[in-house]
Amino acid sequence: MIGRCTKVLLATGATIVSLLLGADCALADQRVAPVASVQTNSGGSRAGAVLTVAETKTDTGAAATVSACEAQQSQFEAILAKGSEGSGPDELKEFSRTVTCDPLGPLVVAAIDRFNADSTVRSGAVPNSLELVRATQIELARLGCFDGKISGSLTTTRDALARYMSNGGGTVASPDITEALVADLARHTDRVCPLSCGSGQISQGDACIIDASRTAPAILPDAAQKSAPERRAGPADAQAKPKATAGLPHAQPTGHPAGTRPSSAYGLGF
Repeated sequence: MIGRCTKVLLATGATIVSLLLGADCALADQRVAPVASVQTNSGGSRAGAVLTVAETKTDTGAAATVSACEAQQSQFEAILAKGSEGSGPDELKEFSRTVTCDPLGPLVVAAIDRFNADSTVRSGAVPNSLELVRATQIELARLGCFDGKISGSLTTTRDALARYMSNGGGTVASPDITEALVADLARHTDRVCPLSCGSGQISQGDACIIDASRTAPAILPDAAQKSAPERRAGPADAQAKPKATAGLPHAQPTGHPAGTRPSSAYGLGF
């Protein structure tokens, strides 16, 4: 294949001396050929370059995600180190709204539940707390000293405690409702306060039932008439009854003619 430089020399009718210089042209053409080959293959290498850029972007995004998760992991561990007291619960709730690292999501939810449970236990240990008052009402109801609603009312609970002490249940040294008081009530296995039943009721075990002996059954009028004893006929009944001979003809006395009235005087000699 004739190089470009050699074609130029032949076209211009160069001399022998110039042809001798063709070797230098061949060398020049050889140096230019690789460059052309690279330019020819540049289309195939362009697709590979695009893939390389995409892979680079993917790697960059994954690295950013890992970096964000690491930062949020450190923040999460710092909140857990504060515990469920103080500002820990509030910071944990705020962190749960902003966390973007998916693997941390379930861990944050579990930590919130644990903080709430710890807070409930602490509040239950506080004297006169709602949890302790309700627990005291339940125990007093079991012992028969409280018959109200389990509402956590401190006033009704103290009234029930006074009933408990007056029936020999024990002595309550402090007016406060504490864990120690609940534990002392729980040690009783038998009823302390007697069962109080209303009017017309009697106690049977741990319940009040209607006193059947004080409740007379209702008597219907027909039954009353059937159960009434029969009376003997008296003078008043005889006067009330009509005469049986009212419709019969009068019988004539024997030994006297008809129409003759017998004398009512007997033994006078007339």
